[in-house]
Amino acid sequence: MRSLTRINRIHLKCPPQVAYDLVTTPDNWVGTHPVTAEVHGENTDHSAVQGARWTEIIASQGTAPFKAEWTVTEAIPGARWVIVCPNLRDPGVHCQIVYSFDEVDGGTEFTREMTVRSPENDTHGTYLENVKRALEG
Repeated sequence: MRSLTRINRIHLKCPPQVAYDLVTTPDNWVGTHPVTAEVHGENTDHSAVQGARWTEIIASQGTAPFKAEWTVTEAIPGARWVIVCPNLRDPGVHCQIVYSFDEVDGGTEFTREMTVRSPENDTHGTYLENVKRALEG
């Protein structure tokens, strides 16, 4: 499996619980996350608890929209929220996002850590192997 992790942080001028409530409410993704076109599921209008599931329609520029099925695997109100999608766009492409909310300087240090794991035979790896073969024979 190949793995790619991206970590982003920002300081928010609000308490951790306020940030947590906004971020962990799937309906709020529409309008805050630039590629979230729609959210479908039960109870998506409030903070999603461990075991909750919903569908996100992702529509990024230049690609056809696709569905992502999310499940909450950890929910610690005001502190940490972890969600997973076992097949992000393609079968076998696993995505995990860890959101952390730490109280810092009277506000919140908000961290989003997204890890995507894909099979070794993904198109990117195949491309590199094809370049190697073309150059080295």
